[in-house]
Amino acid sequence: MKILINTVLDFPHLRIPRYQETPHIAWMVAHRLHELGHEVTVVAPVGSEYVDGIEVIGCDPVKAPNFMAYESELAAFQLYKDRIRDFNAIHDFSNMHIPSLFTEDLPILNVVWHNPVNAYPRIFREPSYNIVAISEFGAEMFRKVYNQEARYLETVCMDLSFYKPDPLATVLGRHITLGAMNPVKGHHDAIRLCRKAGVPLLVGGFLGLVDHPSYHNTVKRMCGGSITWVGEVSEEKKISLLQRSCSMIFACGQPEVHSGKVYNALACGCPVVTWNRGAMKEVVGDAGYVVDTEDAFIEAIHNVEYFDRSLCVRRAQRWDVIKVVDSIIPVYESIADGERW
Repeated sequence: MKILINTVLDFPHLRIPRYQETPHIAWMVAHRLHELGHEVTVVAPVGSEYVDGIEVIGCDPVKAPNFMAYESELAAFQLYKDRIRDFNAIHDFSNMHIPSLFTEDLPILNVVWHNPVNAYPRIFREPSYNIVAISEFGAEMFRKVYNQEARYLETVCMDLSFYKPDPLATVLGRHITLGAMNPVKGHHDAIRLCRKAGVPLLVGGFLGLVDHPSYHNTVKRMCGGSITWVGEVSEEKKISLLQRSCSMIFACGQPEVHSGKVYNALACGCPVVTWNRGAMKEVVGDAGYVVDTEDAFIEAIHNVEYFDRSLCVRRAQRWDVIKVVDSIIPVYESIADGERW
C-alpha cells in the first residue's frame, strides 16, 4: 500500500526521541510499515531522521505553540495536496488535520490526541469524519463534546527493545515524576504528596513550546532535601531512572486521554501511582495504583515498594510497535476500500 503519515511539526523526528511522544510514534509506525514492504511517505520537519526508502516531505518546524500551528500545517499541506489522492491510506497524527479539513472522502485516520474538554474550544478544528481516539475515554469525550462519532483504535506504541526493564538494576527507595513543565501536569502536587508521605522523589521535566518558565522555576524552588531536581534528561537517562525508581508519580491535575510517561514507565517495569482521572484507570490497569483520595494516594506510595513489577512489563506488551502496527493495517485496508464513519 501507499501510505502517507502526517504528523505534528514541532521538532525534527529522531531515532532517539527528545520528549517527543507523538512524532516518535509516527516515526515508529512509518518504519514498521516500511519493514513490511509498504510505500511510506512522511510529512515531517526538515532534519528528521528516516531510513532510506521512506520518502520525507520536509517542512519548516513550527515556531509557535501547538495551538498556533494551523498556519504551519497549512503551509506543509501545500507541498503534498496535489498528491493527496495518490495514497491508499493516510494516518494523520497532526494537531490540525488539514488534509480532511480541505478534502472530502479521504481514506484517512484522524488521530485526536487531546481531551476535547481540555483543549482550546475548536482551536484544533476537528475534521468531520474518521476520528480516531487513543483511549475509550477519549472516544467517549469526543462524542460528548462534539456530537461526532469517534472510534477507539490502539495507536500509541513503543519500541519495547528500547523501553524495557534492566534485570541488573537495583530498585532504589525513591520515586520519580516526569513531564512537561506545565501546571496541569502536577509536578507540584507530586512534590507535596511525596513530602507528606515522607519519601524521596526525583523531579524531571522540560520546557516545550506551550509550557511555563515561571512554573518551571517554581518547581525547582520546591525541590530540596528529599526532593531532587534532575531537570531535562536524555531518553536513555530517563529509562535508567525509571528502571530504578519505586514508582512513577503521575499527579496530573486534569483528565487526560493518555500519558506517554505512563506508557514509558510501565515498559521499564516501573509501577504508576496516579489519580483516577480521565483514561488513567484504562491505561494503568493492574500495573499500579489509580486512586480517588489523597489518603489513598499516600497509602499507595507506601505500598508500591512491594509491587510486582512484572505486571507493568506485561501491561506494556499491548503497546508493542509490531503488535500495534500489525493491528492497524486491516483498518488501512478498510478505509482504502471506502469505509467512513
